[in-house]
Amino acid sequence: MSAYYVSLRCNFLTSVLIMSPSTTADSQERPRLSRDRILASALAIIDAEGLEALTMRALGRRLDVEAMSIYRYFPNKAALLEAVGEAVVAEIALPPADAAWEDMVRRCIGSFWKTLQNHPNAVSLLTATPMLSEAAMSAAELLLERLSREGLGADEGHEVFRVLQAFTIGMATMALARLSAEEVERRAAEIDDLDEQHPWLAQALPAAARATPDRDFELGLNLLVRALRDVLEAPGSVRLAATRSEREAAVELRRRVFVEEQGIPASEEADGLDDEAVHVVVLVKDEVAATGRLVTTPPGVGVLARIAVSPKHRSNGLGRRVVRGLEAAARRRGIGHLELHPHDHLESFYAEFGYDRVPGTATVGEHRLITMAKKLTP
Repeated sequence: MSAYYVSLRCNFLTSVLIMSPSTTADSQERPRLSRDRILASALAIIDAEGLEALTMRALGRRLDVEAMSIYRYFPNKAALLEAVGEAVVAEIALPPADAAWEDMVRRCIGSFWKTLQNHPNAVSLLTATPMLSEAAMSAAELLLERLSREGLGADEGHEVFRVLQAFTIGMATMALARLSAEEVERRAAEIDDLDEQHPWLAQALPAAARATPDRDFELGLNLLVRALRDVLEAPGSVRLAATRSEREAAVELRRRVFVEEQGIPASEEADGLDDEAVHVVVLVKDEVAATGRLVTTPPGVGVLARIAVSPKHRSNGLGRRVVRGLEAAARRRGIGHLELHPHDHLESFYAEFGYDRVPGTATVGEHRLITMAKKLTP
């Protein structure tokens, strides 16, 4: 073996011994690139430096990768920003499904507020794109389902959800532009004749300058919850019949509407199913103004029937509240299929709730009844 070969081999082994450990350590110390790691780093940049500081190059430097590597996970910056917004929403802590409605509203919206306060520079991301992530939809679904148990339909519940969402994002946006107490006082002092021209505002400004975003948020949330409570507890709210007297009043209302007014034979109206049925009522000044019942037939199938509204309370939407209340009761019992047998002239009314006409008719007294059905979403 030549001296040259021996020298060359020794140099190679020395290089391996010297270089390999550091190279291996570098590869072990650098975390693998992933979608979650990219989002965490992007949100960290936004939190620390603002939304405008987030560029693909800045993100690459923070991750210690080439900017082009990020495009393997996000096709463009818009997709990245949308995903960051979804990551922010995913931090909202949701209460259990069996929480009381007021507790659920306060905890959902309170957690949303705290999340936005933790990431104030990301607030605008939630207004730039629709919140259609799984986390956002799960929060909406939870609140809508809970409000449905208080008698609100899906459309009414979503109206409440939109108002609460807009209130929280709006308060978070206003908090970003809030002036210090000193700045408010300085600007107020520069306004000529403030006391004379706007005396009430002049009295309010000192207290307003000392207000905090958290205090204003709590005040606004209290006002919204109080308003929602008034809606849910107002006369005309639907609920399960709570007492024997309420059930008897519901049956009496049905007798007046179906037997006396419509001429349905009393034997047909009193079919012996009331004891096993779920009854809902709408009270107006302690009077049962509308009612309906739910009877379970085969497992998983429910029949909505005996929906009646007192003549003096018609055209007030009470019938719709009864239908929604019965559907909410069916959901709570795991019923997935609903049927009803209304007068044929009411087909369009029930179609508004998603019921479709199916084969089957009957004649009761002088009335022609049809069959309608609906698959009830959980």
